[in-house]
Amino acid sequence: MRRLAILIGALILLPAPAAAATKHPPRYGVYYSMRGLPRDWRSPYRLVDGVPMVDYPWGPERNPVTVAQWGLANYSLWARYRDPGRWRHAVTVAEWLVQNQTADGKWLYDFVFQPPGSDPLPAGWSSALAQGQALSLLERVYHRSARPRYLRAIHRAVQPLLRTVEQGGLARYWTGYLYFEEYSTPQPNYVLNGDGQALIGLYEAELLDRNARRLFAQSTDGLAHTLYLFDSHQGRSYYNAVSKSFAPPSYDPIIRQMLRQLTRMTGRQIFARYADIWTG
Repeated sequence: MRRLAILIGALILLPAPAAAATKHPPRYGVYYSMRGLPRDWRSPYRLVDGVPMVDYPWGPERNPVTVAQWGLANYSLWARYRDPGRWRHAVTVAEWLVQNQTADGKWLYDFVFQPPGSDPLPAGWSSALAQGQALSLLERVYHRSARPRYLRAIHRAVQPLLRTVEQGGLARYWTGYLYFEEYSTPQPNYVLNGDGQALIGLYEAELLDRNARRLFAQSTDGLAHTLYLFDSHQGRSYYNAVSKSFAPPSYDPIIRQMLRQLTRMTGRQIFARYADIWTG
């Protein structure tokens, strides 16, 4: 049996500078967390056919989140500097996402993973974190290229967020509120980053997909009402609301940045309030 993975999906990009808390940020430009990328930024991962390959202890694997982030970084650099090479990299990733999406709209992890406080996930699991970031890239590339296959992939990518984990999807209801699971385990996990990144992807796709618009409204309401459950009262957020574990300190700025973006998208000041509380 393959060794269990212990870390996935960590954002490896530079934090963006603070931005004014205006509602409805643009959907088609630089990805919110990548405004600070230098023009000569390169992936820390090995590229195979133009797509990152992560070298895990047991061997190389594709990680859908790492792949989507590589595409978003290149699109963001193209949007800022209009370097055609960056656009080609973003399209290569969009094509990979189309070709590797399952019929029911997911991107799968082909290795075993051990989520915190949970039983191992067998190979073939899926993640709301991957769905959200793939949506964010696909809607950008579709906006510029208008290729129907990207729009079809967007519609498919929303579908797992409409179904509960028990139904083979990535949604779960928590104290009556809709939540998206980063780890599709039988028992709840409620990882803050996975849910938040799914929300951002839905916001960026909501002009293209009616279900995305509805899910974004429902799930931001859910996160706003349950965010206090992630508060450690130690100036940090919990990684998830079940095991109450902490991520490495480098994770904290990512969460603050994500919450401030959700404030800009929704106008809900509760997200910014917790970003200010969780100062590390």
